[in-house]
Amino acid sequence: MLTRAASAHGALPILLVNQGEDMQTVAAFLSRARIEPTHVTMDASRDLSRALDIAGYPATAFVAADGTIVRLQLGELSRAALYDGIEHATKHR
Repeated sequence: MLTRAASAHGALPILLVNQGEDMQTVAAFLSRARIEPTHVTMDASRDLSRALDIAGYPATAFVAADGTIVRLQLGELSRAALYDGIEHATKHR
């Protein structure tokens, strides 16, 4: 759903961050899900969770072009919430 939404919005970048699992586990998941690993980073020390004060997973941060986090969605992400977050981020000034 994320990659389709990104494509629909003019190659919107999506960065996937894995926190706590090893590279082999992540690679196997990406392969099963047919996700290209080009925008995946590992955060074994969970620095990102601490920086964003994330208390649960999954978490989705919508970031505007200027780097401002305009919305942080905790828990499962619906299609409507995804498109709303993208719109909010792209309209941020």
